[in-house]
Amino acid sequence: MTPFLFVYGTLMPDADGPTGTVERIRLMEQGELLGKASARGRLFDLGAYPGFTQADGPEHFPAEVVPGSAKKMRQNRDIELRSDPVGSQRVLVHGAVYRLHQPAGTLSWLDEYEGVGFSSADEYRREPLPVTLANGTSLTAWTYVFIGGLGGLCQIPSGRWRHRPA
Repeated sequence: MTPFLFVYGTLMPDADGPTGTVERIRLMEQGELLGKASARGRLFDLGAYPGFTQADGPEHFPAEVVPGSAKKMRQNRDIELRSDPVGSQRVLVHGAVYRLHQPAGTLSWLDEYEGVGFSSADEYRREPLPVTLANGTSLTAWTYVFIGGLGGLCQIPSGRWRHRPA
């Protein structure tokens, strides 16, 4: 099991806002921040948090794969999302990598936080993906990948959660 975790949203060490505050602190205690990193993929604005999709995968995950996923979530949160083209040329998501001291234990509570493995309506799955640290080092890190429908979601062209359009 890889000890590395790639984070790109509410778990980023410099994230602001109330979502994920307790989990960020816990992650900093249970892992060593290796620094900035990037992964091939696309980042989407889901309201209070982002969703990472793989650049090499399909442009759109049909809603049937995850019943009620993003559409239901948006209705429940009363957020307005504008539709941007999904097929953007930008294929890098920027985040950070942690080396987890006890990967199995930390990933267990992170899976709960991300809602992974609890029902057929999960929004995310955890996958080992290649990432590149700012110093050029490549490694495989656990990444939470959004598996909900992308219809109506706004892609974050910069690939940076903190620099999403208002």
